Amino acid sequence: MSKEEAEEEDVLDLYPGIGVTGTSAEGASLGKLKEGQTKALKRKRDIVFDHDDEANDESQPSSSKRTHTDNQRNAIDKLTRDDYQCTVCTDSFRFDAIIRLNCKHFYCPKCLKDLFIHASSDMTLFPPRCCRVEIPLSLIGDAMTPQQMEDFTDAVIESTTEKRTYCSNAQCGKFIPPMEIDADDAKCGRCGFVTCVHCRSPSHEGECLQDEALQSTLALAARQGWRRCNQCRAMVELNVGCYHMTCKCGGEFCYLCGVAWKGCTCPQWEEDRLVARAEEVAARQPTPAAAENLQAPQRRAPEIQEQLRENHRCQHSRRFRRLDAPAGQPFVCEMCSCACSKFILECRMCQIAVCERCRLNRVR
Repeated sequence: MSKEEAEEEDVLDLYPGIGVTGTSAEGASLGKLKEGQTKALKRKRDIVFDHDDEANDESQPSSSKRTHTDNQRNAIDKLTRDDYQCTVCTDSFRFDAIIRLNCKHFYCPKCLKDLFIHASSDMTLFPPRCCRVEIPLSLIGDAMTPQQMEDFTDAVIESTTEKRTYCSNAQCGKFIPPMEIDADDAKCGRCGFVTCVHCRSPSHEGECLQDEALQSTLALAARQGWRRCNQCRAMVELNVGCYHMTCKCGGEFCYLCGVAWKGCTCPQWEEDRLVARAEEVAARQPTPAAAENLQAPQRRAPEIQEQLRENHRCQHSRRFRRLDAPAGQPFVCEMCSCACSKFILECRMCQIAVCERCRLNRVR
């Protein structure tokens, strides 16, 4: 059926009763009448339909049409604007150029990749997490080099290895997986150094004896009150706080005796260190009263001492308070030792002061 025939059928459907019957000359004249009527009715139909469309358009508020269009335009504009801020570096990115985690925080690819790289060499950051929620490797794995992926895979093995061996090469220090250990020797897959698994020194012939240099270091450590980690054997120094130590390898031990944490009956802290810690915390919490009276921090110190005694096993479950750094006097993170020139975050319970990265990625 042609387009004209279809339109004619539509008209006839709208205006029944104009069908033509008859034959010969009478039928032909009636056919011409039908054709004229059909064209006239078609024009009338088009006019009626156009008028109805205009009436419908006028009856519908134009504001609603504009609002829908505006909403679409705004949604598209929002995705293309640099409105999404990285939680770590605070730079702004488009929605398609930033990564949103399950905890609702946004990370730019560089900062998220840096977190995975640092976690590969620092067990206190492993597994990579934000707000105590583990971050899937799939979010950033494609941006990591083969070497970085290998390091991360080794870190997965390291986190599940009880007795760990690290390369004795001072320029390397890489974790050596158990499958790379042969009897008493552990060969580093990165630099090729061979390490004795007993003394953690370069491999040697005969029995494993501690050398004089190590003995001298241990003697100095004894005079200074340092302690070695019971897992990786790294030297650790306690400045402030209780005797519960957590090494970068993840090992936890008592600073007094060196055994695994909760494996001894040593006291939790030394009173002189507790007093010094309370005074330090009081001094970094400026208040209007402290600005007018320099003795205010000393008056607050006893109260802070009691808080430290009560919360020395703090799980950092409450919100941290923000302390803005004085001009030219940056705070120092008490977990990673980085300088914080803008602000520090302080636990309201145990008063530990940490940077934003440690609060999100390291606090357990």
